[in-house]
Amino acid sequence: MKTKDYIELLKKEKSLPSNYAVAKYMGLSSSTLTNYSRGYTCFSDDIAVRFATELDLNVGVVLADIHAERETDPVLHKAWVQIARSLSQASAAVFMVALLSIPTHNAVAGTNIAENAKTLHSIHDTNLQKLKKILKKAVNWLAFSFFAQSKYHY
Repeated sequence: MKTKDYIELLKKEKSLPSNYAVAKYMGLSSSTLTNYSRGYTCFSDDIAVRFATELDLNVGVVLADIHAERETDPVLHKAWVQIARSLSQASAAVFMVALLSIPTHNAVAGTNIAENAKTLHSIHDTNLQKLKKILKKAVNWLAFSFFAQSKYHY
C-alpha cells in the first residue's frame, strides 16, 4: 500500500469526512496531508508508525510499504516490497493462530447447568464481538492491500 492508501483507510476506519479532518486528527498541517494524498511526498518513518498505530496495523508492514514507495532504485524497491509481503503473510499467520486460540467455553465443573449455560453464552457473545471487530479490520486491510497492489503493480 502507499501513503495515500493509508490515509484513505484511516478516513474509513475513523469515519473522518475529509483530508482536513485526517490532518487535524493526526496533528498534521493540511498542506502536509495534501502533499501525502496527492502523492507528492510520502510518510516519514515516524508518521508511518503513527498511522500504523492508529489503524492497529503491523508497524513493520507499514514501514516496509513506505520505504518501498520512497525507494527509487528498482532493486531496493523490489526488496522492500518483498519485505512488506513477508511481514503481511506473517501477520496473517499470527492473526489465524490468535483467532483459533479464542476460548469457546469456560464453564466451571461443579456448578449447575443454568450457571454454565449463562457463562458460556456470555463468553460466546464477548468472543463473537471481538471476532467481528478483528474480521472487520482484517477485511478492510486486505481489501486496501489488494487494491493498492493491483493499482500500483508492486
